[in-house]
Amino acid sequence: MAVIEDFITKMDKSIVSLKESLSTLRAGKVTPQLLDKVTVVAYGEKCLLKSVAQISGISATDLQVKTFDPSIIKDIISGLNKADLGCTVTQNGNAVILKFPVPRISSNKPRNTARMARSQSATSAAMPTMPSRKMLP
Repeated sequence: MAVIEDFITKMDKSIVSLKESLSTLRAGKVTPQLLDKVTVVAYGEKCLLKSVAQISGISATDLQVKTFDPSIIKDIISGLNKADLGCTVTQNGNAVILKFPVPRISSNKPRNTARMARSQSATSAAMPTMPSRKMLP
């Protein structure tokens, strides 16, 4: 039974990894998960953006990043610009607004999205193989 439990554990890790990588894929409207892997240098340390700011969607094409500490707003803007997200970054008081361009819908868009999803699923954690019957009790 330990072999089956080990297989289930590995499979769960693979599914979690795939969900995380697919959540960063932009298929329609923008979501805060697009910024999950964005890092900023704040307080002299490299850290995830979501650990120093609150990220929320304000429209289908815009995200708002509200910093917990206004003194690091320039660090957040710098990190967002370095992330090369393909959006316009503007400061609005203690918040940063990210405006993503509205993609023109074409017949290639669904194919390109599917291609990117396949690519991400192939690069996520390797899917474990089912143990052979010889190994099972």
